[in-house]
Amino acid sequence: MSGSPLPGGRPTPADGRPERGSSDPGGVGSGIRRLSGTVQRVHEALPVPSEAADARALVDCAVGILMERTRRSAGGARELLDTMAAASESGVLQTAAELVARASRPGPAGTHQGAPSEVSGEARADGRSAPEVQQAAKALLDNALEPLGAHAVALWAQALDGTLHLAGQAGFAPGSLPERQAHAGGPTAVPTVAQEAARTGELCWSAPDGPPPSSPPCHTTPRAAVAAYLDGQVVGILEVCWAQPPTPDVRLERQLEALANLAARLITDGAQELPVAAAAPDTTASRLAESLPDPVMVLVPAFDTRGRLADFTIAHTNNRFRDLAGRPATLLAGRLLRQAYPAFTRPGGVWEKIEHVFATGEPYRSEDFPLHAQVGDVGVTIRAHLGISRINDTALVTWRLLDENAQRLGTLLQHAQRLGRIGGFEDDLVHGRTTWNDELYDLFGRSPADPPLPLSEVRARIHEDDRAGFDLFTTTVTHFRKPASVALRVRRGDHVIRHVRLTAEAVVDHAGELVAVRGACQDVSAHHWTEVALEATRDQLARSEADARDRARLARQLQHAIMPATPQTTEVRGLDIAVRYRPASQDEAVGGDWYDAVELPNGTVLIAVGDVAGHGIGAATGMVALRNALRGLAATGAGPAQLLSWLNNVAFHLTDNVTATAICAIFDPDTRCLHWARAGHLPPVLLADGVPSQAAAGPGILLGALPDAVYQEQQLELTPGQTLFLFTDGLIERKDDTGQGDLLDTLRDPSFPADRPLPDQLDHLLAHSLSDTDDDTCLIGVRIPPV
Repeated sequence: MSGSPLPGGRPTPADGRPERGSSDPGGVGSGIRRLSGTVQRVHEALPVPSEAADARALVDCAVGILMERTRRSAGGARELLDTMAAASESGVLQTAAELVARASRPGPAGTHQGAPSEVSGEARADGRSAPEVQQAAKALLDNALEPLGAHAVALWAQALDGTLHLAGQAGFAPGSLPERQAHAGGPTAVPTVAQEAARTGELCWSAPDGPPPSSPPCHTTPRAAVAAYLDGQVVGILEVCWAQPPTPDVRLERQLEALANLAARLITDGAQELPVAAAAPDTTASRLAESLPDPVMVLVPAFDTRGRLADFTIAHTNNRFRDLAGRPATLLAGRLLRQAYPAFTRPGGVWEKIEHVFATGEPYRSEDFPLHAQVGDVGVTIRAHLGISRINDTALVTWRLLDENAQRLGTLLQHAQRLGRIGGFEDDLVHGRTTWNDELYDLFGRSPADPPLPLSEVRARIHEDDRAGFDLFTTTVTHFRKPASVALRVRRGDHVIRHVRLTAEAVVDHAGELVAVRGACQDVSAHHWTEVALEATRDQLARSEADARDRARLARQLQHAIMPATPQTTEVRGLDIAVRYRPASQDEAVGGDWYDAVELPNGTVLIAVGDVAGHGIGAATGMVALRNALRGLAATGAGPAQLLSWLNNVAFHLTDNVTATAICAIFDPDTRCLHWARAGHLPPVLLADGVPSQAAAGPGILLGALPDAVYQEQQLELTPGQTLFLFTDGLIERKDDTGQGDLLDTLRDPSFPADRPLPDQLDHLLAHSLSDTDDDTCLIGVRIPPV
């Protein structure tokens, strides 16, 4: 940079040193040049600290605004400013400048804007959906909404500044939902169904006439939005989307409302705390509120980013304040009015009155004003003296209940009517007036704008088959002047049939003349259909039980026909054979145990025992098939191993999935040799000279498991006096022990009647059996009589 010009017109170097070749070394000109250089350097250095000071002042001013509006400390307000700057990506200075500029612009009715957009920006930055809420949305869609025909769901969390933030979604294609939505009162290009539900606090469809689709941006399919309440406050929105327009009915609406209330917990558990933009309450208004004898709310306006009035913050309540929904006043402090009292936004409601008073400054008074509130899932209406005034930049709202005791009883009555779905009516016969409550309108499917129907016109809405009962009911009340009750079917205007119980009484004057009829109508449809379902279930259960008894009786008869009782010993070719069969303890648990002992054409004796898997008629028919097949195959003279191989193919190919275990034995009387083989069955036990032992057994897969199975034949020589026991698993099987030690122990016990006849021995084994599986038991005793 060149220095300052000298009188001679030549520039002076910036450092004040004389140029080379100067004719005035060390003179006056040299001093002037040095002074000029010093001034220039100071001038260049001064703007730097000035700009830094301006920046610090601007940031401090913005921090002060945030401290005032959000009631934070200086450190907390500076952290909020940094967060806003990071979210806007415009830097701290630019964000502070915009904040100060907005705060300096006047808002409606002479107020000043705070920083709602900046605080809302923080909420948008922090209000991202939690993974838990996202998973909950997916579970909500899969388990509850898809059965209703819905294909997508979105959970919107409502911040304290009224904005909606996407907390979780499932089923939506990428880009089909905006990342955030502004409150209905805030800046938004196209209102959405979720915003409408947040504004009204009620269920809203994407089209005004019901579920048919509309076509705003990102909304090309039918949608419904339901306000999610928690402790009487709207905390979010449940938005549901269908591919095809659903059929609107009361049941669908109630299901959506119930799911919305469930989603309220999910939204509040997964969302972060979002601050609200509000100014501190006016101290004058607060002092005035404390001096008034009635409940008072002090409201502070909250503006959107365009400077328009969006809501009011409940900044203060006096010590006589009682919430309409019974909530503590501390729960309402700092909340937005729309969020705390969504029912105030109804047309002609409190919100319109407050907005008018705040804009014009003209106070409002009403001696009888309906105040609507939400208590859990139940809406109540309370009538009160209402007063609204503007004090500086705040609004004071005060009310006094017309009759507090009567109002409390009326509120309880409204609760009972809504929870019990009871509609009340009165026909004033003197003045020709009929009065219905809201629940009766809903029960008959009529709009509250429609005139109520007198009892005489209700008859046309009664099902044709129930009109005779209705006529008898009205005659009892109007002619005989006695209370009466009748169950009817009501045909609503939307062709839905409701089952109701109608109760009424006559009202007479002092002369005994009928002047009115009043009564109640309760919706008992749910109870009726529950009774119908229970009756159908009882009938089905009775049919099932009868069918089970018939099948068990048939199976038992079939089993007894194949295996008749054999109380005496049978002698076959020198063998004493005794059989005991013990059925299962339950008739319906008929098993497939079977046995056979028959002399074959070649003079040998076939001895067999088996157990078909399963119980009932299927097991009994399988038992018959295998027993008869084995008899026919044994006539060929083949050995027991070959017989089991053939019987296995019969079970595998010629029966309906029958599997069974079996022992097949062929006794030759000439050689006293017993050839036997087993197919997955328990080996027999031999009692010789009072010593029991289990016969050595080879391998063998059960029948019907695999085709072309091969079985191994064993040989056992019987001598006079020896006894062979063949049995099914019902004799020894226990739930806690599958071993065979119990039978061997019983045979070793001194109490066993080894010298008694064979039937006595079998009876002793059955009596001392420790099995506990309630399975059939088949026991065969084979003995060569002693010489």
